[in-house]
Amino acid sequence: MKCVGKNETLRIFYAADKLTSGLSVVFNIWSDAPTLLYQNQAALSEVGNEGIYYFDLVTPNFDLYLLIIASNSGVAAEAQIVKVGSPSSKAFYVHGNFESGRTMGYEIYDSANSVLASDNLTDVIAGFYSASTQGLAEPWFFEVFPWTVKNKPCS
Repeated sequence: MKCVGKNETLRIFYAADKLTSGLSVVFNIWSDAPTLLYQNQAALSEVGNEGIYYFDLVTPNFDLYLLIIASNSGVAAEAQIVKVGSPSSKAFYVHGNFESGRTMGYEIYDSANSVLASDNLTDVIAGFYSASTQGLAEPWFFEVFPWTVKNKPCS
């Protein structure tokens, strides 16, 4: 996760599939509140003809996480999460197909394999899910159970 300051210029990159040049790349950006900040914002430019596109923004003047989906007009989407300032501590999971509305369990472990937290993830927006890690001593490890039930053998 990239960490940046408040009220700072941020350049977000998107590398197109097979680094294809000349695409219509768009960025959708939410806060973790969730509030939509940018919708279908076109890339400002491409780096040369290398299939790498970017969008510049000034980060808000308050603490939050930016949840970003960049894509070639909805195809080959990729997610990014940017921590702005010092928001409350969270772990994030992004669903591979950006699906919302799923119930997914998680556990957070310490280095001795003791469970520090266990619950269902919070569905934030657009396939981004989170869990609070506030007050947990680092290092900790985050495990998500998106398609299976823990300790239940596959049949």
